[in-house]
Parts: sequence; structure tokens; C-alpha cells
Amino acid sequence: MSNRTSAAVLLLLATSAALAFHGSIEGVVSDRESRALAGAQVWLEEKPVGAVTDGSGRYFIEVPMHGTYRVVYQYMGFESETLSVTVAHGERVTRNVVLKQTSIKVPAVESRATRETVHESKTPEPTAIIPKAAAEKARKTTCGDHGSWCAVAETVRRLRGERGVNPRPARQILAYPI
Repeated sequence: MSNRTSAAVLLLLATSAALAFHGSIEGVVSDRESRALAGAQVWLEEKPVGAVTDGSGRYFIEVPMHGTYRVVYQYMGFESETLSVTVAHGERVTRNVVLKQTSIKVPAVESRATRETVHESKTPEPTAIIPKAAAEKARKTTCGDHGSWCAVAETVRRLRGERGVNPRPARQILAYPI
């Protein structure tokens, strides 16, 4: 056998050994009523290997090397479970897991904030929202007639750095502290 042929055979054997099937862990994750838990997370503890169950609750994990692994099963609203599973070289180990439903305690949230509505409009109207200080400077904080808004519209233009006359001034001012 030539050196080239020997090197090719050696490379083929090394590659096939690296790609060899070491074994797997598979099964179904369900609840106590035997309903499949689709989307449950299953992974090998301390290894970057895992899977998510399909619509039937099935999972399949190919192990990186034969040996004993701690397999973690987790699903939202259920207690996590960790099993020790030993996989021999080339073996397919089946572990069906039933997770126990649990309640998740969420602390109570109380909202005390209120916000007074200045104006409610059934149809959209041109609206200027300006800082409270600008509204006070223009002496306007609520809705008024079209003519009274010229001063407010001018204040808004000055704040924005605009010049000229606004052909369609705002009909209402919503002034909130900013």
C-alpha cells in the first residue's frame, strides 16, 4: 500500500470515529393526565446539549459520549425534574417523564397612578402637546376656540425653532409635566 493510500485510510478511520454514534436519550414528557407537554425543555446538565419537545411531547438527545448524564426536564408551570441516565456506546435509552404541575407565586402589584384626561375627542383634531411651562407661559392649559390658540401655536413654533404663520393651528393643548 502506498503512503497516500495509507494516509487516506487513516483519515477515513479517524473521521468515522469522530462521527460515530455514541448513544442517545429519547422519550416523552407529559403531565399526570398523560397529556403531552409540547415545548418542554430537556438538556444534559453541565453540557451544551439539549432539545425541546415536539407537539407530541417527544424529545431526542444524542449524547456526546457514552457515560452517565444528569438529564434536566423543565416546563413552565411544572416542577423541574432531574434524572441520572447511563448510556452505553451506541445505546438508545428511553426515559418517559411525568412532570407535576405546580402553582407559581407572583407578588401582588398595586398601581396608584392616575392621569387626568384634559380633553377627549371623538374625531381627530390637530393637537399640540407642549411642556406644562410653555402652556402656562401661553396662559392655556385646556381646550378653547380656534382664535385663542394663535398665541399657543406661536409658542409651539418658537419652541421648535420654526418661523412663519401656521395655517392650521392646534385646536387643543394637552399640557403635562415633562
